[in-house]
Amino acid sequence: MKYCKYFLHLAAWCISLLQLGKNSNKIPTLPTLPTLPTLPTLPTLPFFFTNMRCTLAAFLLALTILVLPLPAQAQSAATIKANFQNKDLSGKDFSGKNFSYKVFSNVNLQSANLSNAKFIGADITKVNFTNANLHGADFTYAFINRSTFKKADLTDAVFEDAFMSKSKFKGADITGADFTFAILDYNQDRKLCKKASGKNTITGVETKDSLFCY
Repeated sequence: MKYCKYFLHLAAWCISLLQLGKNSNKIPTLPTLPTLPTLPTLPTLPFFFTNMRCTLAAFLLALTILVLPLPAQAQSAATIKANFQNKDLSGKDFSGKNFSYKVFSNVNLQSANLSNAKFIGADITKVNFTNANLHGADFTYAFINRSTFKKADLTDAVFEDAFMSKSKFKGADITGADFTFAILDYNQDRKLCKKASGKNTITGVETKDSLFCY
């Protein structure tokens, strides 16, 4: 598992570097990587294949990032025009609305009803989801940066393959949320594991399994 986390954090750093764009001179600091133990002898087959699933996926992700350019919807909001920028949408009802591949920058969605909304591939930067109802919301492939989900309802939400950087989940209800192959800040997944429970009714994935809570 430590080898798996090493590749995940390296991949996250690569994404952060590419997010800055070609004209930026600021290079993000490589995050503190977990210390790798001495390579052990080959484990038994069941354990080997269980860990190889995560390690191989992380390795392929890092390889893809280095070889292929990021899609437009995953670029920094500073380089592409935002669909929603500097707006106060707190308390609004957007239940079931499709925001897929939209760009959000500095938007207040505090206490908004976003249940079953779709944010597939969306670029979300500095968005306030405090106390928002995000039950069943779909953030698959979303790029989420410096946003807060404090005390938000994330039950049955899907964050599969999402990239989440410097975002906060304090007090959020993640019962049944699916974080399969999501990239989180170092130790953020451990914090979420402390309150992880339930199974996602859409994907059928256990929240603890999606976060690799072992």
